[in-house]
Amino acid sequence: MKDLAPDVRCIWIGSSPAIDLIKSFYPEVDCIGVHNDAPLSAIELDRLRSVNCIVDLQCNPKSYLFTRKLRQLSNSPLIRSNKLRTLRNLLVLKARLRSRQKELPKSVRHPQILQYELMEQTVIRALIAIGQLKENPSNASLISKPKLPLAALGDTQRIWEKELKYGCWIAIAPGASFPTKKAPLSLIVRIVERLKVELQTHSPKQNFGLLFIGNADDRETSVHILEKLNWPGPIMNLAGQTSIVESAIAVSRCKALLGNDAGLSHIAEAVNVPVTMLFGPTAEGFGFAPHLPGSQAFSASLGCRPCSKHGRTKCRFGDKLCFELLSIDAIAQHIAKNARVGLS
Repeated sequence: MKDLAPDVRCIWIGSSPAIDLIKSFYPEVDCIGVHNDAPLSAIELDRLRSVNCIVDLQCNPKSYLFTRKLRQLSNSPLIRSNKLRTLRNLLVLKARLRSRQKELPKSVRHPQILQYELMEQTVIRALIAIGQLKENPSNASLISKPKLPLAALGDTQRIWEKELKYGCWIAIAPGASFPTKKAPLSLIVRIVERLKVELQTHSPKQNFGLLFIGNADDRETSVHILEKLNWPGPIMNLAGQTSIVESAIAVSRCKALLGNDAGLSHIAEAVNVPVTMLFGPTAEGFGFAPHLPGSQAFSASLGCRPCSKHGRTKCRFGDKLCFELLSIDAIAQHIAKNARVGLS
């Protein structure tokens, strides 16, 4: 929206942690935080009476009711994003009916459109509705890649940030919103052990550090992983010790990130760090595949994928084979390739 119509004022309505990122990285955006079912204050409602357009990027039952009330309050047009709910439901249904041994269709592993591109289209429709754009610009997708401008934060002085400024760091984000979406701990260990061999073979003189990032639950996972590793370089475990904004800062100091189909992988790309993203019960066809040139998604061609829309459902076979079939060598080589970029 800033790129296409810089004079348009934006009011962002949301909850943590997303709104924390908006507040910090886009201070010019007017933010209104919503908490559970607490009603908006009279001042907040008064600010919303004069909006020219309402955009619903969530498109879930709660946002549907909320935005409908806002429309009644402001009498403004309401533009809803297409979150591909029907497509996702259909992909899950087909996976349920398909034999596990059947090859997964390429369309499930290679999305035709990414979620941020759908959101971009929604914003463009909103700008057209209020007369700020005459037509859909052909180069819009080249302009509005997801980004978190670090310059907006100014110069920070955290001790761990100073340490991350030196050396070459690789971020590990073992968490996800639901346990089923998390790659097994043993898989992460095998990937990192193979990564160690890869780096020692091709960059024996360079010292690489590992940064673990995530929430409090991920901290315990990180500790278990570290207990099984014999990593030759420095290690920093910030999981559970940083806010979402601080996590973005920490990741931005790294050369690469290994993560699941989860928020931190997308945050890494938003600060221009390439990711190695592991897909298990979900699928790239949902629109959440990585987009940076140096990023890559890794997934198995099992016919039972995707088994749920959000990775909430437990594996019906009880073995998480979708993760176990991933190529350890290919994953480690991809991380190492990104980690070595820019090194002499």
